[in-house]
Amino acid sequence: MEEIAELLQLIRSQVEKGAAASGGASQSRKARANDPDANLQTWMLAAERCARLVGGGRVTACRDGLDLSSMAATLEFSVLLRDNHRVPGMEDVSSTLRLRGVRRDNIQKNTYQRKYVTLTRHHLPKLYRPPKGTSQ
Repeated sequence: MEEIAELLQLIRSQVEKGAAASGGASQSRKARANDPDANLQTWMLAAERCARLVGGGRVTACRDGLDLSSMAATLEFSVLLRDNHRVPGMEDVSSTLRLRGVRRDNIQKNTYQRKYVTLTRHHLPKLYRPPKGTSQ
């Protein structure tokens, strides 16, 4: 229960920081672009962990159900491997799953090419970016 309360507090503070950053007209565009990246990653991972601890369900989806959903799924798989099986290098594991895993085969079946087509790397938080050379 204590971990869940801490996670909920973290989520609340990160969402409030994100709301304050997006509403601040005095901030430069570059400052706003850097902050949301860390805020999004922090609260998304905390929300995933909280849902898992309480036995709840959670869905991450993008508009076309292809690329961002794949990034979220591979990230969650790598977090589970890290937390439950002590596999080091969460970012490397997720990158390998995105590069060589079944998600890449699904992309090819849906779009007839092996590249993630709907994602622009520089617009995504670091943990949700496809590996270099795999997106258009």
